[in-house]
Amino acid sequence: MKQVERYEWLKEKIDGHRTRKSHSNFFFLPQKIQAMIAEGKLFFLEDGQNLFLFERESEFYRMYYFLGDLESVPEIQADMPVVIEFPYCGKYSPAQKQEAEYIQKLGFEVGRRSRIMTVNAENVVLPPPASDPNIFLRPAEAEEWEQVAGLLNAAFNKLYSFLPDKAELLRLIEEERIVVLYYGGALAGVIDVELRGKASWVWHFTVDPAYRQKGLAKALLSHVIRLHRDRVQEFTLWVDVDNTPAVRLYQKTGYTFSAKGADEYILQCKGEAST
Repeated sequence: MKQVERYEWLKEKIDGHRTRKSHSNFFFLPQKIQAMIAEGKLFFLEDGQNLFLFERESEFYRMYYFLGDLESVPEIQADMPVVIEFPYCGKYSPAQKQEAEYIQKLGFEVGRRSRIMTVNAENVVLPPPASDPNIFLRPAEAEEWEQVAGLLNAAFNKLYSFLPDKAELLRLIEEERIVVLYYGGALAGVIDVELRGKASWVWHFTVDPAYRQKGLAKALLSHVIRLHRDRVQEFTLWVDVDNTPAVRLYQKTGYTFSAKGADEYILQCKGEAST
């Protein structure tokens, strides 16, 4: 694995693969590619007719590919785990089936399966507002960022969850996207919700395990739905399909599964550091 140093070199490689109609999951615009190269975050592995690109995160790499030869299976060496996000609609297409089989030949295994759930604003099923006097909800404040980050980091797998760093989290707090729930004076829950056009998207949502079974998740979700119900047409979120308590909560609120989903494949590497 080597560092990409020149955008022009990479563009020539990508253009060639697109001309040959290689299998690919790479979607970035030129400005994003140039930014990743400038920040020293983009690496590559070339194997015959196949090109693999690796975007370095703090604790893992995201891998993208251009596959011209599905019979050639190189060994991927990296100093951190490697993750591939594999979106689909309804089911894998024939091309995606080929790519998934190839990915598994490389040594990747499914780490998470997730689906989108949605509900139209007029079909939301909401309980009465929380009456427990121990519950207090409000937008997060900047000085709480470490506590919020602690809850998120404890709840979500960093390999899959696009967790915000300090700068990003402070930006989200400033935009009042983060709502916190206090129970008896202790920070017990947090939700990140974004207004995007006519939809309200939940991105990260968790309740501290020490405070579960008290209706706090329902209170937190209902709170943000009430905040946005008159401003959007749809509420949308991603959920792990095996997170049964979360799925039940969303279904009780009116959410149903859409056809869109994503599988995350992970390769636990024990290899050389990138250069």
